[in-house]
Amino acid sequence: NIPSIAAVAPENLQQYAETLERFAPRTIERILRMLKQFFSYCYEHGYTNERLTPSVPKIRVPREIHLPATFTREETASLLSAVDRSNALGKRDYAILTMAAFLGMRISDIIGLTFDEIDWVKRTLSILQQKTGKLVELCCAIGDDTVDGLPYEQIGWAIIDYLQNGRPQSSCRHVFIKHCAPYDELTPSMSRTLHKYLRRAHIESPAGKPIGMHAFRHSLASAMLENGVS
Repeated sequence: NIPSIAAVAPENLQQYAETLERFAPRTIERILRMLKQFFSYCYEHGYTNERLTPSVPKIRVPREIHLPATFTREETASLLSAVDRSNALGKRDYAILTMAAFLGMRISDIIGLTFDEIDWVKRTLSILQQKTGKLVELCCAIGDDTVDGLPYEQIGWAIIDYLQNGRPQSSCRHVFIKHCAPYDELTPSMSRTLHKYLRRAHIESPAGKPIGMHAFRHSLASAMLENGVS
């Protein structure tokens, strides 16, 4: 309910900053820095009567830069092999981990995947990414196809196996759901599940590098670079 830039108040900036807590510290710092530059410009050119830059919160980000944790291809294969696919929960976890490993999808997008976003004819996933709001189309081919050496057919069959043999009966529009009543959408976190399979696969976390689902995304990026992708 702010009709113009001139109507922006310091408390609005504080309230906006609170909505950024889901982002990484460096991302928050970059957004707030741009906000300061924007309102500095607005004040200097008369769009605001009040200097609002002091009202933009400051965030302290450590200067040390660490490379993200990644899995080798052997570790990824070992991790997926550690999932017991003979039961419904294992089928769900395997499909989720496979999508993260071979498509580099964020866990929020995997958990938020709906049936409307799967095109079985084209064999693709069309996803509106929750973090960026951008639409992306990803391959989940069913067959013997490989793209850049990645076994995309595993993804399609993993989803099908879960839907046919693991997913509880539910009217929930999301593909992956809880396996206890009510059978609704999963919470966007797989950290405990991931670490369970890391222990089974005897994969240890590097010192000072906590491993989460995002490690699959970093690992895929590294594999793509090795394959000559710019």
